Amino acid sequence: MTTIQQLWNGEIYPYEAPMPQTEQTKELNDLIQRLSAKLDACLDDNAKDLFEKYVQAQHELQYYLSEHIFTEGFSSTPCGVSTARAESRADTFRLQL
Repeated sequence: MTTIQQLWNGEIYPYEAPMPQTEQTKELNDLIQRLSAKLDACLDDNAKDLFEKYVQAQHELQYYLSEHIFTEGFSSTPCGVSTARAESRADTFRLQL
């Protein structure tokens, strides 16, 4: 059985393998923590809520793009041909401001 068949059948899960902690990822995580603490200290509750929605939307976009890149790697069709699933997911997670 090929790796693609195992993916299709749900026998392997590529997201189970954690990203290796390199010096670069450690530095970026540390920077994110420091910046988060600074923002938390200087934003009022309304600004914190708005910023949290912004971050959540960024995470959703990152997830969609990662999923799209992954699935396009196995596709023989041109990019953007099958957008119904992506549009459905975007509607599910659309944020209300």
